[in-house]
Amino acid sequence: MYRQRSRIDDVGTPPGQECSNGTVLVLVAILWHFFFRMNATRRRRVVVSLGSNIEPRHASINKALDFLRTLHEGAAEKFRASTVSETAPVDCAPETADFLNAVAAFESSLPAHSLLDALLAYEVANGRLAIREKNAPRTIDLDLLFCGDERHDDERLVLPHPRIGERAFLQAMIDEVCA
Repeated sequence: MYRQRSRIDDVGTPPGQECSNGTVLVLVAILWHFFFRMNATRRRRVVVSLGSNIEPRHASINKALDFLRTLHEGAAEKFRASTVSETAPVDCAPETADFLNAVAAFESSLPAHSLLDALLAYEVANGRLAIREKNAPRTIDLDLLFCGDERHDDERLVLPHPRIGERAFLQAMIDEVCA
């Protein structure tokens, strides 16, 4: 005798048996793993620069690195962070404090604009003003430098980042994480 199924987690189970939450979680985990294996070829190397010149600078950089690790989709050892360096401000007011800078490289399948949105949201959530004054002091600055070999030139995003060549320290940090 066939009985009417009234719960969505009962679908596909033999009559008289119910699907446990554990079974549902296993199925979700298998589908999640399958999805990422199918999309593994879409992952690409993302390179982000980090900067801070408002105390606590070290804590801000470390916290931002932890955030970037949440965006990383590859093996843990493929997340790379450069040495943190103190640099003089470029194109800033004379009294501007020195910056701490670093670069992180990781794998992601997120579209470049979605990565940009995540970086901007993180900055605002961590004290950066939503309305940005160019080269103003900041608790944290996250710039998307590269997203694989993608090229963008629109009102929101230019990739590769157009000012990489203006910051000599950036190239050394990029070389460190991409070697």
